[in-house]
Amino acid sequence: MALAPVRVRTHRRRRRRRTREALPRPARRTRPPGVTDTLGAEALGTEPAADGPYDIALINFYDADARMGMHRDADEKSRAPVVSLSLGDTCVFRFGNPGSRTRPWTDVELRSGDLFVFGGPSRLAYHGVPRVHPGTAPPELGLTGRLNITLRVSGL
Repeated sequence: MALAPVRVRTHRRRRRRRTREALPRPARRTRPPGVTDTLGAEALGTEPAADGPYDIALINFYDADARMGMHRDADEKSRAPVVSLSLGDTCVFRFGNPGSRTRPWTDVELRSGDLFVFGGPSRLAYHGVPRVHPGTAPPELGLTGRLNITLRVSGL
């Protein structure tokens, strides 16, 4: 029995030497007061989260070929709802279950301007983006691709 050839890709990381003299420690960045907290609260239609303000804003860019595998946002101490804003190209957002990356899941089409909020028992649901529909962004946006802005509460 002959085996089919397998294509393997390896990714090598370049090591860079860093010295304190060569790379001074950057000043700590701060967010504008209340920006993410206000957006998160407005999306939920409530007061800011009890665990603290929405202090994490994660921005992902997806080009026409981009994908994101099933994962869950479980690194934060807080279990405040996740608030996700889509801008640009339409995508298929796969919303799964909290137990595993496998079915059952629901595929939802997210268009530019859509806000997706998940919390409570669904806060730790696996989710991903299996497909982006290129060229579907509103022309007035001037964006090629898709931006996703995710707001979370760290609980720190």
